Amino acid sequence: MTHQGGPRARALQELDLRVLDTQICNNSRFWNGVLIDSMLCLKAGSKSQAPCKGDSGGPLVCGKGQVDGILSFSSKTCTDIFKPPVATAVAPYSSWIRKVIGRWSPQSLV
Repeated sequence: MTHQGGPRARALQELDLRVLDTQICNNSRFWNGVLIDSMLCLKAGSKSQAPCKGDSGGPLVCGKGQVDGILSFSSKTCTDIFKPPVATAVAPYSSWIRKVIGRWSPQSLV
């Protein structure tokens, strides 16, 4: 959670986010139809804190520590309420992930 033009955090950060309805995020005031079913539209608990550049690829963890999404993109200003941050849902890709991971044994990862 860096802020636009600011320094990178020295320690790992976390932020409470809420998943918003994709239809709302796809309306003309927000992402205007850009989002697809495998994307999760997110809302930060604070207008001054949101995922930003450098946070892409970070995990979206819900509940019991399971990665449910991977942060994909946000607005240029990071805190634009009409361009909420977006993550890619992991569930639609879980069989592919298992297949790819299954190709390597623990020995081949060393």
